Amino acid sequence: FKIKTPGSYQGFFVSQTNYNTNMSAEKRKVIINADDIGKTSYANEKIIESIENGVVTSTSLMVNRHAVLEAVEFAVNREDISVGLHLDLTHDGPLRWAKILEILTWSEQKIHDEFKKQVDRFEDLMGCLPDHIDSHLHIHRLTRFWPVVLEFAKINHIPVRSVNAKLRLGISGRLLTPKGFIGVLRLLPPGTHEIICHPGDIKRKQELEVLTSQEVKDFLDQQDDLDLINWNQVEL
Repeated sequence: FKIKTPGSYQGFFVSQTNYNTNMSAEKRKVIINADDIGKTSYANEKIIESIENGVVTSTSLMVNRHAVLEAVEFAVNREDISVGLHLDLTHDGPLRWAKILEILTWSEQKIHDEFKKQVDRFEDLMGCLPDHIDSHLHIHRLTRFWPVVLEFAKINHIPVRSVNAKLRLGISGRLLTPKGFIGVLRLLPPGTHEIICHPGDIKRKQELEVLTSQEVKDFLDQQDDLDLINWNQVEL
């Protein structure tokens, strides 16, 4: 495996968490989360395909993007997936790095206000708090949003991506095939893992092909010690 920084490559990202479930400690529990639902109509279409015809068990909603209402129409009241807040603060393209630098200068009050605004927007749209919290370009981990997110999550009993993660792996290149993905799944140790993917990104069509592959679905059906779960099944 090659260890890579999130967002620096095209491919899946695997994080083993410290969250537990009520399943056997010897089992491998895997959340497959599709980021960016709500971003565009194309993203919505492909993420929905990866859920309904594939192995994705969870998704993260961008509440300020123009296709959010059609994403909510699909996701609201779904009991078979978890739907989290994908905290969205940056621009797409090269301007995102300038935006990140700007965010680093934000006051504590501005950080609280922006986070609350997106949480409130999620609750207005979905009728509930997020099932989990993560962010676009992992910005919640790279800025002073981190303690704000953790405090809110602790009070409301919401899991957060990459809290005390034990293991991080990048899956790209030759591993980004059904056989390569299956090989990675075979090697996962016992515990709860999140696999982060972007099947709604038009530049990452290979991810959708892997996630909807019959070969991958057949492999998972045959595993007694590996269960697909979503964020609603973890214990805090």
